[in-house]
Amino acid sequence: MNIYEEIFNNSLDAKCILDENSQIVAYNSAFSHIFVCDSSCKGKFFNDVTNLRLDLASFNNKTKLHIKYENAKNETYYLEVSCLIINQMGKRLFCLFFEDNTEKLLKEYALQEAEIEKETILDYQTDFVIVQDLDYNILWANKSATEGSNLTLKEMLNRKCYEIWADDNSPCENCSVFRVKQSLKPEEFVRKTRNGTYWLIKASPIFKKDGKLHRILEVAENITHKKEQERIIAENEAQYRTLAKYAPVGIIVLDNLVPVFANPKALDILEFKDLQVFSISELLKHIYPDDYEYFQNFIEMMRDYKLKDENVTIKFRLEKNDKIKYIISTVSFFNVLDKNYYQIIILDNTELEELSAIQRKLAVETVYLNEKNKLIEELNKRHKHLAKKYNISDDDVRRLNKLLNSYFLPERDWEISKKHFEAVHKNFFTNLKKKFPNLTQNELRHCAYIRMNYTTKEIARILNVAPSSVQKARLRLKKKLNLNTHQDLFLYIMSI
Repeated sequence: MNIYEEIFNNSLDAKCILDENSQIVAYNSAFSHIFVCDSSCKGKFFNDVTNLRLDLASFNNKTKLHIKYENAKNETYYLEVSCLIINQMGKRLFCLFFEDNTEKLLKEYALQEAEIEKETILDYQTDFVIVQDLDYNILWANKSATEGSNLTLKEMLNRKCYEIWADDNSPCENCSVFRVKQSLKPEEFVRKTRNGTYWLIKASPIFKKDGKLHRILEVAENITHKKEQERIIAENEAQYRTLAKYAPVGIIVLDNLVPVFANPKALDILEFKDLQVFSISELLKHIYPDDYEYFQNFIEMMRDYKLKDENVTIKFRLEKNDKIKYIISTVSFFNVLDKNYYQIIILDNTELEELSAIQRKLAVETVYLNEKNKLIEELNKRHKHLAKKYNISDDDVRRLNKLLNSYFLPERDWEISKKHFEAVHKNFFTNLKKKFPNLTQNELRHCAYIRMNYTTKEIARILNVAPSSVQKARLRLKKKLNLNTHQDLFLYIMSI
């Protein structure tokens, strides 16, 4: 084998030599690999071996064909076919060269598909996307940008960006291309155009392989509606803060459990100096021990936004400065510009809790006094009956009467009841004496018993008088209160 045969056989490109009848004279290993043939193929017709129909008569030394070929192994090749015609001993030989461009073309197709896919994706973006060179010329724009400019992509290409967007003959102030050229890094800013439209501009540099700035990618989002929402929200927030500042209840706003607003009433109730020192973790330090676990669980539910679909009211106690406060809190969720917040309404229920405790105590004492006096009355009746039945001496009867009467202490009982009554009905006596200054202490007491919902018999028992005496006292009281016969004393006293 001479050097030419060796080069022919070991060439990476597939080669074969055909005679004028298209019979295979010779071929190399690369040809054998692509067209799946062995040594028996020599002398066979080219068309039969490869299933390719080549018209040799149309070939010359400048001929080039591009074919897609699938062999017997279902392998696909993209081949560039060229021909060298050789005259040997008066006969023509056709040397065919098959250059394998499969890998190269597949990469190009992949890049083309990727570019098409990118353009398709970008065309579905509502934001304006444009690519510019360093001289402000538009090299590409997505569908939204072309529609927004009322131009076709062809009409936009190689025009200055400021000619289209600003209708001007020089770059815009705060131009994205200029900014990126200066910083060589991504830039983001808001621009307001002459027609009042707000744009959020995001400009990114595109570098060559050598690291030099090549192009600018600009994405412009129309944020006019968002800006208007922010303006309205800012106005509403200012009004909200003003109203909340003078609200009679505490108001707190939490952003991710961090207090971002607390009105003076809330800080006063929870006893914090200002918003800077107020936090949930600091509040937890002062939760009454018996309520701590319950309050902690509630906070965890807020953290996971499990309360976003309902308003929830909780009660807890706060222990601070050796005092216990009873707090009622209503929590509600709201969303502004895709941000989640909690609003908490705080009420100091300490006074009502204490008043409720006094009312319960007053009710118990009322029942006790009534039952005590009822028992004394019953014993008085029974011992008189027993004295007659069993001839008990008058001295023993007097001693027993004295003993029973020692438990009947209307003045002491009244002082106890009066103390708790005034705690529950703070202004009752003040209002009554202001309207009717001539009322006696007994008449004021009678009014209090009526306000405590005592019956005529119960009042008689407390005062140790006959029910008829109470009825007469009521008639006198009605006159002093300037009530006519059709006006109900009980209803009038209850209204004071």
